Amino acid sequence: MLYFNLEQAENIRNTYSSWIGRKAHIGNGSTDFLTDIQLKPRHEFRPFRSEKLYSIQFVFEGGQKFFAHDFFLYNGLMMTKLYSNK
Repeated sequence: MLYFNLEQAENIRNTYSSWIGRKAHIGNGSTDFLTDIQLKPRHEFRPFRSEKLYSIQFVFEGGQKFFAHDFFLYNGLMMTKLYSNK
């Protein structure tokens, strides 16, 4: 799971908000309609940390929820080293 500061998380939500109401891949060759992009504060184990971190969840009509990393991977927006040519 990836964590972002609030500014980064809001930028990602704003960037991909145009996907809401459209079909996106949810794995195994399936697609579903994206209904929401939610920012969730990270549960702090160290309360002295100065910057709050957030996870981003992409919510689908069928009830599926994916963290940003999975959404990006399933929709070809990022590659892992496993699939890269390097």
